[in-house]
Amino acid sequence: MTSQPSKYELRFNFFKGAPIVEVLKDDGPIHAYDRHFKFGLEKAKLLLAALHEIEKFAHGVSVVTRSMPLEGRTIKIQVLKKPDFIHSSGKTISNPWLAIDTLPIGSGASIGVGVEKAKAVCAVAEELRAWVRRGGSRPT
Repeated sequence: MTSQPSKYELRFNFFKGAPIVEVLKDDGPIHAYDRHFKFGLEKAKLLLAALHEIEKFAHGVSVVTRSMPLEGRTIKIQVLKKPDFIHSSGKTISNPWLAIDTLPIGSGASIGVGVEKAKAVCAVAEELRAWVRRGGSRPT
């Protein structure tokens, strides 16, 4: 029996009056380490700006640290790995992730994605891009 390919989707909502999306895989969480992969417009813009690097990371291709402009700011994309990171569940995680930060660090949005979240972002990229173009409004 062959397994079906995963189905990724966006769910639209609001948090404190601001539009957010949640990315789901097969109607549930992307993986066991993070029940909810949710973010707003600013983080969505970071993900879309870094999409080429996210695609490489999702497919196991080496990603080189780089900076690039985004709406009058600079963002930095880099692969990070914290040895023996302890998840809130108590489980040790030592997988690398792709960090996307507005520079200088702490001056704006930042987001990190591991391989599973990177695959999810790639799968919903066009729908995510349309959501950002609509300013966070739901599709009609």
